[in-house]
Amino acid sequence: MKRTMLALLVPLLCYMQKGTAATTVVNDSLSKTSIFLKDRNIYYQKVFTSNLSKDELSDKVAVHLSTIPYYKHKNDSYFTEGDFIGYLSNNTFKINRPLTFFNVPTLLHYPMDAMVAIQVKDNRYRVTVSEMAFKVTKTDSIRTVTKRYPLEGEVTRKSGSEIKPSKQKILDTMEQYFTNLFDLGKSAIATDF
Repeated sequence: MKRTMLALLVPLLCYMQKGTAATTVVNDSLSKTSIFLKDRNIYYQKVFTSNLSKDELSDKVAVHLSTIPYYKHKNDSYFTEGDFIGYLSNNTFKINRPLTFFNVPTLLHYPMDAMVAIQVKDNRYRVTVSEMAFKVTKTDSIRTVTKRYPLEGEVTRKSGSEIKPSKQKILDTMEQYFTNLFDLGKSAIATDF
């Protein structure tokens, strides 16, 4: 009888103890950059200003995005007026200094995929780059294997809750690259401003 009661009560007690765990929000950022860590994900987010209206600025952003060869709109259904959602596929970092293994972090030699969201308002637009992952391809005599390495796994510590100070150079270089890539004032269409 005692065993039967125990067998009936144990699952009930276990269910009562389970409850819902509170989600923890993890935030960290690098000072003086547009790169930050939120909920164990690395983001680049920057607001650029302009003297154009929302419609004019949306047109300029659309033209600029069409000049980036590795940018693709995610889907036409995600496009709304003033919002652009897409992804960078096989993005290679073009940096103003010679790309050698000694002056640029090794991770940046590999192509990267990332999600891009651009929101346009009057006189400004915000660029958010997330879900960044590097694709490393290794070939042996039998096959070619491509692995994805999320940026968070490479530049964070303590289970993704903190940015490693030793990875500052990688994130600084990425921040400079993304700023140059998405700044309409520095692009080839800047002469139309």
